[in-house]
Amino acid sequence: MRALISAVRSQMPFLKNALIAALPILIGCSNGHEPPPLASVSGQLLVDGKGMEGMTVRFIPESSDGIAAPVSSAITTSNGKFTLVAENSRVGVVAGKHRVCVECPNVASGPANSSESGKTSSNVSASGRDCDIPRGYSHPETTPLFVTISARGGADFLIQVDTNWRATQHDTNP
Repeated sequence: MRALISAVRSQMPFLKNALIAALPILIGCSNGHEPPPLASVSGQLLVDGKGMEGMTVRFIPESSDGIAAPVSSAITTSNGKFTLVAENSRVGVVAGKHRVCVECPNVASGPANSSESGKTSSNVSASGRDCDIPRGYSHPETTPLFVTISARGGADFLIQVDTNWRATQHDTNP
């Protein structure tokens, strides 16, 4: 028995150093911040009352505590339906207030022509449909669209885009 105790004691410094080296792996490597919880969110985008396929919908969280939260986005289906996914590929949206940006799909034919009203005209999406929404909807600073997401999330968020809307500097605050 004495021989066993002596053998264990002689290995103690090695075991202690091995445990210290393995401690970060056992605890888990992180910067102390867990990803924020996400709420499942889906909805429908209507452009002048009609669902439009291939549009990008982005929910950009407004941070009041200085901590950046992930942006969530989706591409709409043929009837304008979407389910948001965060930047980290997790389904959902961070709870809180968000600016909503809407962007036209990639244009199949040449560069966009911009009119005086700020609309992108003569854009044809890859699906062959016109995309005639004002550019102000695509920028967080000018979008008139805001939503508040509860921790429970929600379905059936209705996002409506009006092609006759024109951004002004007064549209930047809800």
